[in-house]
Amino acid sequence: MRTYQKEILYFIVIALVGFGAFLACGNLFKASHHSQNSQIDAHVWLHEQIGITDEQHQKLSEIEKNFAEKQKVLREKIHVGNLELAAAMLEDKAFSERVAAAVERIHHAQGELQKLTIEHIFEMQTVLTPQQAEKLNKLAADALVQNP
Repeated sequence: MRTYQKEILYFIVIALVGFGAFLACGNLFKASHHSQNSQIDAHVWLHEQIGITDEQHQKLSEIEKNFAEKQKVLREKIHVGNLELAAAMLEDKAFSERVAAAVERIHHAQGELQKLTIEHIFEMQTVLTPQQAEKLNKLAADALVQNP
């Protein structure tokens, strides 16, 4: 196999792994609830699953607001990284240093997003009862297992 073919194969593998990590992270809180064939907000679904009280909902609102703001920033970094990667691929037509750097920036943002999501789960637990926290952990673990 020629060197450039190995580089292309290497890039494809990196891109697939990165895409898989992005999907797993993005799907961690993604949940569907069919009510007249529509999806409702994942946090609403989650709150229903673990039995959030009105008082807990009030306390969780600020936590979720902060999470949503940080999540939006990281998703935008991933989007910009994808645009940079696409441009580098089209212009360089090879697995160049620019392509590799763009992939690394995307992977870094994806990792930060996954870390943020996990931190959010543990921060939510500070407001929950031990039983609710256990159920939240199980739902999060199930989401990770179902989206390898």
